Amino acid sequence: MEQRRCVVLQGDDVWQKSICPRLLSRFNSDNIIEIAGSQNAVYSDASLTYSQAKSLIGQEYDVVIFHLAGDVSADSLGIVVGTIRAGGVLVLCLQEVQAAGRWLQRFMTLTQSYVSSGPVFYCLNPSDPIPALSPPSHVEMTTTAEQLEAIKAVQKVVTGHRRRPLVITADRGRGKSAALGMAAAELLRQGKSQIIVTAPSLSAAKMVFEHAARVLCDAEVSTSKIVYQGKTIVFMAPDALLASNCDADLVIVDEAAAIPSAILSTLLSRYSRLVFASTLHGYEGTGRGFAVRFYGELERQTPDWQHCKLTSPIRWRRDDVLEKWSFDVLLLDADPVNHEQVLSASITDAYCERLSAEQLLNDESLLRHVFGLMVLAHYRTRPSDLQILLDQPGMQIDVLRIDGMVIGCAWSVSEGELAADLSQAVYRGERRISGHLLPQSLLAHTGLPHAGQYRYQRIIRLAIHPSIQRQGLGLRLVKAMLEKWTDRDLVGVSFAADSAMLTFWQQCGFKLVRLGVQRDEVSGAYAAIMLQARSDDGDNLLVQACTAFGEQWDDLVAMQFKTLSPTLVTSISQSLTQQPIRITKRERGDITRFAQAKAGYAFCQTSIRHYVRQAVRQAIWLQLDDATQSLLVQRVLQGKTIPDVVATLSLTGKAQLDNHLRQAIAQLILLTSE
Repeated sequence: MEQRRCVVLQGDDVWQKSICPRLLSRFNSDNIIEIAGSQNAVYSDASLTYSQAKSLIGQEYDVVIFHLAGDVSADSLGIVVGTIRAGGVLVLCLQEVQAAGRWLQRFMTLTQSYVSSGPVFYCLNPSDPIPALSPPSHVEMTTTAEQLEAIKAVQKVVTGHRRRPLVITADRGRGKSAALGMAAAELLRQGKSQIIVTAPSLSAAKMVFEHAARVLCDAEVSTSKIVYQGKTIVFMAPDALLASNCDADLVIVDEAAAIPSAILSTLLSRYSRLVFASTLHGYEGTGRGFAVRFYGELERQTPDWQHCKLTSPIRWRRDDVLEKWSFDVLLLDADPVNHEQVLSASITDAYCERLSAEQLLNDESLLRHVFGLMVLAHYRTRPSDLQILLDQPGMQIDVLRIDGMVIGCAWSVSEGELAADLSQAVYRGERRISGHLLPQSLLAHTGLPHAGQYRYQRIIRLAIHPSIQRQGLGLRLVKAMLEKWTDRDLVGVSFAADSAMLTFWQQCGFKLVRLGVQRDEVSGAYAAIMLQARSDDGDNLLVQACTAFGEQWDDLVAMQFKTLSPTLVTSISQSLTQQPIRITKRERGDITRFAQAKAGYAFCQTSIRHYVRQAVRQAIWLQLDDATQSLLVQRVLQGKTIPDVVATLSLTGKAQLDNHLRQAIAQLILLTSE
């Protein structure tokens, strides 16, 4: 195979528009795509925006023309580099290098080093001669030996012993998704009835379905389903799959690195025949973080799990320079400090230090350790996060170090101090603004009309080296940061809500003020916002926000959060202000006649609900076992239907449900009367 090439055009768009047709005169225009963002196209009248680049996943081109402008998307660049076939060309259009931000400065410095080191990279100015670029030679695509081994391994998951999941890892361009699709198709041919494919999005699973459809030529094919002789390959989003009771001969989890570990763990416990596939270095999530977070869970639940790694590229050469360049400029292969080095250090010597973006720009090793740590810690760390780290105004980077090594890292950003007219427009629901998540949420969602004027600091990422987690280092880092924010009114954080994260931030001194009303499309979790006051004014606002949330919580549980886990409902309820239980004489009679006699739940439910809503905030609630808590939350607080609760708790029917509910209320009466 031929090397892929890169040409950097440094000049205005008039010159670029004149040179591109000449530079690419020997190429078929049907195999050329241009991504211009908000810039003027230089090759054709049609071009894609950066956000539209995602539609190119799985496609192949001889030439990609990519504009590097102020609004450039590193994610889209990562996507399009993977679409260029062997012998193809990436044309980078660049203007006004002097005005570039730090990300683009670093990008050009690294790119220039590639230009200087070999004939694969070219940098052209208006005075330079035009190189003679030839189109790539046709290469017949065949299934590689590694892909064939992967297909056999997938089939063995279905035909072999239960509880032996397979993990397939590969860098981009190794044919991982193609192998999954071909294996799924062969399983249908062999008589299997249903294969479920899940992934962070339907587009992420696109290649699995395309390759399965190529094998099953006479199947009925749509974007999310293939039907072959009554048997199916179907896509289900991760949260939808967990919410269903679907049976499957095989569940394929593609791009598993971009799915929360909690979801992967639940799938692992629910299904006995699974394949997890992950890109090691990709534009969406990272397989290295997946390995650190999830391999231990595999060992715990299914110690006989198998691993298959694809290393040979199928669309370009093994020593492809363009791939190496993309890893460098997008930090796709960034790693934290070595595991052994961290373990050999004394964590009692850890100290906190604030870094500047300039320090990171001028110290590539430090930048790689900081970014690599975040890659391991957060399942959705992407190339665009590097742009945020280097270029976002108001960004602060705090690290925890031992002997100079970065073992912890937090990114935060300043928000607030909004103009009065802008704040009012947000409060009235007339405007939405970019950034400023904390004041904007308090204005628009909580309804605090003066929230925009305060000074906020939002912690957007927090990571501790996986070798030394759960030793109090995250708490130490947060407290060290808080001590430095004497000029802030409030410090806040937003995260995908779960009980463990809620507990951690409570330990850091933060209070819950909001739970988002829409689930994350991948994790299925709701976003929580927690705040800590750093001034008297901030404390007054925090009291208002906490009061508003506490007053709304009971109704939100019944109306908005019917599917929230009972564990999280309990955790949130326990975090709210506790007050003595107050019920009327009539309510006490209703509660007693239900628990101790045979009064129907329908006739006593309003009294029971008022009682349980108060009890769930009390410390005595935690004396109930998990099953009892879950029953009371689902039936009383969330108001779920009898069939739903019976199914969730695996009960025999309404009679058993009523019996358990009477016992639960009776137990609660005893606890609250002590």
